[in-house]
Amino acid sequence: LEAASRRAKTVTLIEKNRLVAQAIKNNLQQLNFNQVELICTDAQNFLATNSRQFDIIFLDPPYQWQQWPDLMQALVPHLRPQAHIYLESDTLPTLPTGWQILREGKSGISRFELLTYCKPEAP
Repeated sequence: LEAASRRAKTVTLIEKNRLVAQAIKNNLQQLNFNQVELICTDAQNFLATNSRQFDIIFLDPPYQWQQWPDLMQALVPHLRPQAHIYLESDTLPTLPTGWQILREGKSGISRFELLTYCKPEAP
């Protein structure tokens, strides 16, 4: 919602929990954020069934979540050139080849990284 408040042209929100999604929907209506699309599904299902590409992706999965390798691989086809990914969790993944950390830090128990993806060169 922060991106929408800063006049992002379009925002796509993915939320798995239906109760949380309903609360977000209510907030969107109150804030009149018409550029925001809310989809109630999990991120991996969205990525597997959608071909959209993004400039910026914010990832904030549930704590103790461990499916990072699958998610990082699934993200690649959805990234526009020079896209950025902001990742926040209690434990951050080991990044596969092609990912570059632009910034990293810690706030309380949360760790974060700002990433970009550079397609590895073919041998």
